[in-house]
Amino acid sequence: MTTRIFLVDDHEIVRRGLFDLLGGVEDFVVVGEAASVGKRWRRYRRAMPTSLFWTCGCLTATASSCAANSARCCPTCAA
Repeated sequence: MTTRIFLVDDHEIVRRGLFDLLGGVEDFVVVGEAASVGKRWRRYRRAMPTSLFWTCGCLTATASSCAANSARCCPTCAA
């Protein structure tokens, strides 16, 4: 089964590195990315990820509220 990953980090170089790293792993596909939590929600729903990867430094919301929003937007995702 392919794991569809959505990346959230405020540093483009980190997102690029993770994209390159994860993209080289069999059964991993990076389906989207965003620089902030606010931008994430718009793109997140369209990408239909099965996993979410974000760094704590980029959060403008708490981790618990972010996880709750992730669960609400995509109940099948693992945050």
